Amino acid sequence: MSQIASHFVVAEQPQPQPQPPQASATVPPRPATVKPPPVEHHGAPASANAEQFFGGRVLLVVGAFVLLLGVAFFIKYAFDNGWIGAGGRVAIGLIAGFAIAALGERFQRTGKRLYAGALTGLGVGIIYLSLWGAGNAFHLVPIGVSFGAMAAVTAALIALALRRDSEVMAAFALIGGFITPLLNVTDTPQPFNLLAYLTILDVAFVFSAIKRNWPRIQGFAFVASQLYLGTTFLLPNPPSLAVVLSFATIFLVLFLADPLRKSMLGTAMSEFETGLVLVATGAYYFTLHYELFGPHRLWLTVAIVALAALFAVMGALARSRDRSVFAAIALALVTGGVAVTFTGNIVAFLWAVEGALLVWAGLRQQLPVVRFFGFVALVLGLLDLVVYPPAGGAAFANERFALFMVLAAALVAVRLMFAYNRLPAGEVEGFAALASEPLGHFCAIYAISQELWLLTDRHDLSLTLFWLGYAAVLFAIGAVRRVGFARWEALALLSVAILKAFVVDMSVVNPLIRIVSFMALGTAALAISYGYQRYAAKASTTEP
Repeated sequence: MSQIASHFVVAEQPQPQPQPPQASATVPPRPATVKPPPVEHHGAPASANAEQFFGGRVLLVVGAFVLLLGVAFFIKYAFDNGWIGAGGRVAIGLIAGFAIAALGERFQRTGKRLYAGALTGLGVGIIYLSLWGAGNAFHLVPIGVSFGAMAAVTAALIALALRRDSEVMAAFALIGGFITPLLNVTDTPQPFNLLAYLTILDVAFVFSAIKRNWPRIQGFAFVASQLYLGTTFLLPNPPSLAVVLSFATIFLVLFLADPLRKSMLGTAMSEFETGLVLVATGAYYFTLHYELFGPHRLWLTVAIVALAALFAVMGALARSRDRSVFAAIALALVTGGVAVTFTGNIVAFLWAVEGALLVWAGLRQQLPVVRFFGFVALVLGLLDLVVYPPAGGAAFANERFALFMVLAAALVAVRLMFAYNRLPAGEVEGFAALASEPLGHFCAIYAISQELWLLTDRHDLSLTLFWLGYAAVLFAIGAVRRVGFARWEALALLSVAILKAFVVDMSVVNPLIRIVSFMALGTAALAISYGYQRYAAKASTTEP
């Protein structure tokens, strides 16, 4: 045994390691090339993701819809053959709807939220249709009963959405709640009852959206409420002025509550919420204008000023960057809103001021939607001057000159604001900002040219010399500040002046005018050409 043990002991002793051969002094040996192991891709390929999406989601929705159609075809066939009476039809629909909705709840408890949402939506849809049949199609119950039953189903859906924390279920409740009035139409509609129902519905959706952070639910609820409010004007017995304005004010307050709450807590609104505030304010302003512009214009002005004061207070109370948004809305209401209550070209002046201020506020707070409304205001101001041109008068002391110069200053200011802030802009917005400068120069050139034309008793030479001077100033600004766009504007204006010299000034009878015009043009062209040669090296590094 001792020999055996000694044998194993000896076997376990470490063997001497072979010494590596000494490297040659001439050429080192090349290391053996080891191929890396193949890389395994554990992620699902794109085709598998597409297959899961199609098989798990698309087929689910399509299957639920096809099943609904199959049930509807069967019931219709049974109806046509007299197998089932009116009461039986409604009963079958209600039983099937509640059964499918209960099946959806069972899937929800097992964690299959996707199937649960689809089945619940399918079952609730059948319930709504069955209640419609009971009230409107077969007149088994009064319209008020079917309306109340649908409202109860909507309330249950909202509670279910909150319990499941499901925005999809909230969307089902939204659709069901707002189609309920359409499914229960009476011969004598009552606008007050409809608006009261919409108010209750909006309170529920606004509360749910705040509790679960569903801003899209608020947005769609607001749009649906405004559509209903607009249709009340077309009813045979439209609501009174007091009723319309009261409910419009209630809708505005409801949908401003959450943004105001966030701003006071220091939480900035999202871009969607900012857009909702702007759209809600615009809709309320439109209602005020529609109801008060003709018979109560003074009260319209008072209401707009009061609304502007409300937003000014909201801006003062806000603790986030949204204070600039509220301040811009207040300013827009005071300028643009009040402007519409006036007549004459003062409207264009207010549009121009409002547009520039809105663009400034949108750039400062980096809100594209506010900048968009600023560009809209500027376009409206320009269109107002084109469609309703202001009257002239004494040279440089008339309404036309003042309005075009204000618009020119606003447009050029917008371009300077974008250049100063250096914010990345989209293609459309970038083009609008770039185009605002030449439009502003065009307005200024047009305004000054009109006044010079009158002041010099329609002397062509005055226009040529003025255009040359304006082009020289633009080129100097572009050269000193290294702004290539300004230099291109100068070249464009100089080209127009040269074209005018050959087309108009050449035919002038007075030779002195022709001589002065061409000498001035030649001198200006040579000077600008010299300037281009001098600043050619620097021009390549300038801004476009």
